[in-house]
Amino acid sequence: MNKIKNFFKKIYTSTSKRFRLISSVIIFALSIYIIKTIIASHPEFVEKYYSRGFYKVISQIFSFISGIFPFSLAEILIMGGIISLFICLIISIIRTVKRRKGKLSSPNKPILNFLTFVVCAACMLYSYFYICWGFNWYREPIEKYFGFQVHPSEKNELKELCQDLILEINKVRPLVAEDENGVMKINGDLSDLSKRAEIGYINLSKEYDLFSGSYCRPRYLISSEFFCRMNIVGIFIPYTFESNINKLTPDSSKPSTLMHEMAHQRGITNESEANYIAYLASISHDDVDFIYSGYRLALNYCLSELSNNDYDLYAELLSDPKYSIHDGFWNDNRAGNEFWEQYKDSVIKDIATSVNDSYIKSHGDDNGIRSYNEVVSLLLAERRHKLGLG
Repeated sequence: MNKIKNFFKKIYTSTSKRFRLISSVIIFALSIYIIKTIIASHPEFVEKYYSRGFYKVISQIFSFISGIFPFSLAEILIMGGIISLFICLIISIIRTVKRRKGKLSSPNKPILNFLTFVVCAACMLYSYFYICWGFNWYREPIEKYFGFQVHPSEKNELKELCQDLILEINKVRPLVAEDENGVMKINGDLSDLSKRAEIGYINLSKEYDLFSGSYCRPRYLISSEFFCRMNIVGIFIPYTFESNINKLTPDSSKPSTLMHEMAHQRGITNESEANYIAYLASISHDDVDFIYSGYRLALNYCLSELSNNDYDLYAELLSDPKYSIHDGFWNDNRAGNEFWEQYKDSVIKDIATSVNDSYIKSHGDDNGIRSYNEVVSLLLAERRHKLGLG
């Protein structure tokens, strides 16, 4: 045993500092990967000790720190990091060329130092991602917390859910403010909307303590135009625990988008679950802007699902005078479609969609970006639960 120990000790001490540094961070990242693989099959453990334990504490501490800044700290750090990385690459190349021309010893040292930094940074970011948020991917499904049973439903059941949502939409849509085109306009400015968002989760946590906690307010992105081209309405950055929102999107979707990203902030990783929690937090709000946006989110997903599964049933629903949807809802949808139409041919959008799809699939959800639509299954399960149908 001592011979083996001395052998590896000799190798370690004889290698360069660069090799020791790279090997250390790679070993650490591999350790995180192994832990991730092991706990993926133990959701009860993750839920109890990580999601409701370690993460609950650390997320609020780091979120408090991020909340000190009046802007998106994550956006500044990412933009600054990309610019700095590019500058360092150029400087490293220039120095390497000069050292080669001058025939100095270790001519490749600058570029090797740069590559060492990139490898180390990538490994540490990977490790930090899972330690501080990513393990939530392997927690128990949200339906278990609510006591739901998610299973395939009859088409008529989906139609009835749409009918319920239409009645709620027709109650609240007349109460929201409109612009000259009959399209929803939020009360107050974006900063005010961000401040109000927390009320929905405060109200929701009175019934479900899983969503309690104090987190920094959502941030609006300076680079919102770029995010429009990627077809992204919001993004949660686990490195700073900030919910970041695209400020250019139509007003009708902003409140529910705020709630969706705030669900991620509370450790809900699955996109369909984040949509469902966004819906619950929105309709639990005291403000009609949030209530309507939450019901609109749910109804649009349900109508889309019904149309895809049985268009005749969908047409039958919309032709029923009893369930005629408020004109304002259609105005909001039309305005939303017109807004996104201008970005439909964006190459960046296709790349971003592909990356997001791969990211979701890499965590065990084979549906990828289609998982957003699975919120319908949760809404159906909730309805059955309330009706005592299982």
